Amino acid sequence: MTKLPAFRGGFPQKNIYNIIYEVTNYMKLEEKLQMLRKKNGYSQEELADKIGIARQTVSKWENGQAIPELNGLILLSELYGVTIDRMVKDDDECNILLCRKRV
Repeated sequence: MTKLPAFRGGFPQKNIYNIIYEVTNYMKLEEKLQMLRKKNGYSQEELADKIGIARQTVSKWENGQAIPELNGLILLSELYGVTIDRMVKDDDECNILLCRKRV
């Protein structure tokens, strides 16, 4: 697990990896799905058309009202070039790798 730097003068020293750690440490599945969609330049409608689902389904995934079924995860994984475990695990290492690609 990555450790944040020691405090200096009451404030932590920040660098890009500390910021990535802080952002991804609390990232939920719906946030990852939205981040991946935006990173790949798709609107909800474009993504829905690409994988053959309704735009409302994508919206529900990204709002945490629904979770993609395995078939949906497979399609997203292939489309984004990211393994399913990187999308669904809460593991810090998986989240940091997703976020590094974004920066």
